[in-house]
Amino acid sequence: MPIKEQSDITISMEKPLLSIEEAANYLHLSENEIKQIIHTEQIQLTTAGSFSGVMFPYIKVGEKFYISKNELMVWINETSRERREYAAGSVIQ
Repeated sequence: MPIKEQSDITISMEKPLLSIEEAANYLHLSENEIKQIIHTEQIQLTTAGSFSGVMFPYIKVGEKFYISKNELMVWINETSRERREYAAGSVIQ
């Protein structure tokens, strides 16, 4: 009888990127709130020429945003530690 070989290798199918909807659900925010955070940080970067701290970790492909799961945790930790506030189109650090 032939012996069946079984692979001991398990490939993780965990997604490294979240859609904006998945990130919003994870953070308990609306998609619009996440887009506002991205927009606010981008305005500050453009206006001041720099941004102090870690920016929201996204990439944009076409019209879709994707958020790095690993970098999202870094952003959450730093933003919380700094007690960063997003209000009226500006970032208060």
